[in-house]
Amino acid sequence: APRGEQVLRLIGTTDTVTTLDPALARDVTAGFFARQIFRGLTRLDADLAPRPELAERIEIDPSGSRYRFTLREGAAFHDGSPIRAEDVVASLTRALDPTTAGGDPSRLGGPTYLSDIRGAADLLAGRAEGLAGVRAIDDRTLEIELDEPSATFLMRLAA
Repeated sequence: APRGEQVLRLIGTTDTVTTLDPALARDVTAGFFARQIFRGLTRLDADLAPRPELAERIEIDPSGSRYRFTLREGAAFHDGSPIRAEDVVASLTRALDPTTAGGDPSRLGGPTYLSDIRGAADLLAGRAEGLAGVRAIDDRTLEIELDEPSATFLMRLAA
């Protein structure tokens, strides 16, 4: 467990930071700070190509619409507790839940960077309580199914 003073210093304006919650970030400044604090399944390398981040391995089925992620051994939250596949499912579901936007689905601004996940439209519209296309297989493995193949999906996960 961390000891002593814990300080995070970031360079950038703090005048307009509306939130540090990545599920609520709707502007460039909030998104910038959220990306400095949180990690996603993927990241963009120096050539802007998607690479595994929290994921240790990414497998894409031949149809191009089903992704299997194996979480990196030792991936942990700030308190040291392990990040499990079920935590990722909960985060993706929360990001698409209309109540996350303060009960106002219009704040989501229509399609999101996750809108091609199977079941995203139903969750955004309040017709479903869960995200049908995302499931935890075990503690370190999760699967994401898209409505159709997307060449940009892994890049958008880095956002």
